[in-house]
Amino acid sequence: MGETGSERNSTAARLLEAEPPRSPAAPPAAAVRRREPSRRIALAAVLVAALLAVGGYRALWPRGPLVAFSTGDRLFGPRTFYLSPDGSDSAAGTSPESAWRTLRQADKHAFKPGERLLLQGGARFTGSLTFHRGEAGDPRDPVIVGSYGSGRATIAAAGGPGVDVYDTAGIDIGSLVLTGGTPADRTVSGIALFSDLVKGPKLQHVSVTDVDVSGFRVGVSMGGASVGAGFRDVQVTDSVLHGNRDSGLSSFGPHFDAASPQYANENVLVSGVQAFANLGNPLDHLHNTGNGIDLGSVRDAIVERSVAHGNGKYCDAPEGPVGIWVYDSTGVVIQHNVSYDNYSGGYTDGGGFDLDQNVSDSVAQYNYSHDNDGPGFLLYTGADNNAFARNTVRFNVSRDDSRKFPLYASFALVGRIIDASVYHNTVLTHGDADAAPVLRLGDGLRGVTIRDNIFETSGSEMIAASYRFSPAQVLLQGNDYHVGDTGTWLVGWGARSFHSLAAWAGRTGQETAAARLVGWDLDPGLVLVAAPAWDPTRTPLPAPRTGSPITGSGLDLQARFAVDIGPMDYFGAAPGSATTPGAGQPAPAP
Repeated sequence: MGETGSERNSTAARLLEAEPPRSPAAPPAAAVRRREPSRRIALAAVLVAALLAVGGYRALWPRGPLVAFSTGDRLFGPRTFYLSPDGSDSAAGTSPESAWRTLRQADKHAFKPGERLLLQGGARFTGSLTFHRGEAGDPRDPVIVGSYGSGRATIAAAGGPGVDVYDTAGIDIGSLVLTGGTPADRTVSGIALFSDLVKGPKLQHVSVTDVDVSGFRVGVSMGGASVGAGFRDVQVTDSVLHGNRDSGLSSFGPHFDAASPQYANENVLVSGVQAFANLGNPLDHLHNTGNGIDLGSVRDAIVERSVAHGNGKYCDAPEGPVGIWVYDSTGVVIQHNVSYDNYSGGYTDGGGFDLDQNVSDSVAQYNYSHDNDGPGFLLYTGADNNAFARNTVRFNVSRDDSRKFPLYASFALVGRIIDASVYHNTVLTHGDADAAPVLRLGDGLRGVTIRDNIFETSGSEMIAASYRFSPAQVLLQGNDYHVGDTGTWLVGWGARSFHSLAAWAGRTGQETAAARLVGWDLDPGLVLVAAPAWDPTRTPLPAPRTGSPITGSGLDLQARFAVDIGPMDYFGAAPGSATTPGAGQPAPAP
């Protein structure tokens, strides 16, 4: 192996800390200003079109079999090395009976493709493991690092990463607990993947599964010093990333060039990850910290079946944290995730999900956001370019989000956003008249369509639009806008306020098709139904009851607008052609 060089550590730190210029704020979007931080996923447009057509990714994702790290008493032979507190560093290390004793001894060995390092389950080892250039490297015959016997071994880092993968790949890491906690540990990652191979190639195949990582700056990090560097075919699955400072999981790369988009990392899968209590850095007043999962500089990625909650409490910076978000990336699919009870210690962000700066050809679908400080779903870019384009947000649920910031919204689109498609989402808020609006439309939107959604509020403003958008800029059709008995119907459209759907549609051309009103102001009759099987939180969600006034009133986006909405709604039911607005089709009456 070898030791991590201070020069490499400083290079990675500079990438993580770098802060490019921000675009000027414009009211009322000032409170919605976001990040262009150092830590910046993606399918080509044709791939995303295919994803939208099939409503998923399984047939398209080149996923290989995951490694099972719980080996029990099975022996792997002479290419397997063992660590045990009862071992000796003068032993051969090739059997449990001749195990090494310390990580320091294991670090002296240069691991070749196909070799394995197994730590005794239930035991605790102090120090770090470092894999560097010249070790491992074969994606077809990876080095395996894991536990043997009963339970998971613990690596207690002492000022460095728990496992450090530098300028190499072809490694599977699993069935381990990694802990930090010292001030030095708060400057590094628990599992760090970093490449500074400026001319490439991208390093292929790293799998991280069944790990518990806490007490570091970042639980699991991945990135490269240049777009030629970085990693491809990376899986982080079935893991718990908690109690870290800046983020549970983060990928990053160099600054994004809109004139020549390139990405440091490719083909990334994040699945079954729990990211919570990553609280942020109260001493960093410049950068967002306290994220659950943030992915940047990635081409082709999936984030699925993951949960982010309780993050960001101590972040007090001009740019805030988010539960799950992506930036400087293309072709990302974010699906079947839950993000809730995330915070911002300052006055920005703290939301559930976010497609941010320079994201293109990406999809957020079948996600649930609730009770976050900031927006449940945010689409934002502050860059003066055309890189935020062709993104889709569909079949998601937001409930009681933007609890802290009235100038946000439960669902917000702000910045130079091009050709975004937002449909079949359910957005609910129970705030009073002073609470955040349900939907905010900021400056710079072009070619945005918002159709067949349910927007319901008990009293706050329904829509807050910065400008009087023309239908060519923003087009709303087939949405249901319902205000509770104690509220007042209100849409703010530039300098004008409208207190009825008919008045707003008549003056702006919104919610019309072929000169006919297609929007609704009806009680959707929402009832709580059981969460879908993929939701680990099992929180009941709202869906229209059978016999709801809006049943079958959707626009049939396929027939009318050639939009293939996919094979299922949020709950997994086939929507058919007679669709109902919102994320879920009608549920049986209770």
